Amino acid sequence: MTQNLSLTMSFNRQLEDEPKKPDEEEMTEDLDLEKEDLKAMFVAALITFLPVVILFVGALYLIIYLLFLR
Repeated sequence: MTQNLSLTMSFNRQLEDEPKKPDEEEMTEDLDLEKEDLKAMFVAALITFLPVVILFVGALYLIIYLLFLR
């Protein structure tokens, strides 16, 4: 029972502490990007957005086909 009480008190103590908010300098700090990072971000963007764009264009084509071209 005393162990359970000490865990509860420890948990309450953790809830009272506010999380540290980053300073303005930390938020605007420049990142050192390597040469290949830009290429990797571009490939990641293509992998993420290209399938969505293809599905959107396909759905738009299907709607136009069903409404006007049949």
